[in-house]
Amino acid sequence: MSIRGLVFDLDGTLVDSLDDITFHLNHALALAGLPPRDKAWARRNVGQGVAHLVRQALDVAAGRDREEAVLGVFVARYEAHPCDRTFPYPGVREALAACHARGLVLAVLSNKPAGITVKVIEALGMAPLFRYVWGGDSFPERKPSPLPLRHFLAEAGLAPSEALMVGDSAADIQSARGAGVRSAFFPGGYGRLDGDAPAPDFILPSMSELIPLLERLERG
Repeated sequence: MSIRGLVFDLDGTLVDSLDDITFHLNHALALAGLPPRDKAWARRNVGQGVAHLVRQALDVAAGRDREEAVLGVFVARYEAHPCDRTFPYPGVREALAACHARGLVLAVLSNKPAGITVKVIEALGMAPLFRYVWGGDSFPERKPSPLPLRHFLAEAGLAPSEALMVGDSAADIQSARGAGVRSAFFPGGYGRLDGDAPAPDFILPSMSELIPLLERLERG
């Protein structure tokens, strides 16, 4: 059955946002008198939401109040400057425009807060292409839970076989597997598939390969 709806992860899939994430995190850490983290560290720790990122950046002995203070500064700074150093990966705009022109239902599903996710999509001028934009706080559970993808299927009126999840992390693939949705893994992002992660249905070397993949699926 051909694909009628696609759900995309944001960071490391549609956009390269590591510079913004690292910069805003270090701004919050500096105000708290804490040492900075480099991009390599941020790359290893993104993908599980901002609370997890901040928690990992703090000393294990840091109290709850300090954690919440750093998190609050980080989120406020990020919301005020969502796209100073963030850019779509090559081929993303063209692939999304082609999918939209085909009448496919498109959604963004990120584990970062919905407020920041929306601001990034809007700042890059891609909001009109998406019917849904969701973050890690949009549902009671976030990826790797299948709940957000099941919500997408219900909202869009699609069967699991009619949807494709595109992401760069094990959480994206696990979420798709749990919802019965096929998955495409983008290896050019931040995530990696470890030995315990389910195998994706497809590997997507670049976003320019997305439309050819959809055409192959249409032909069966």
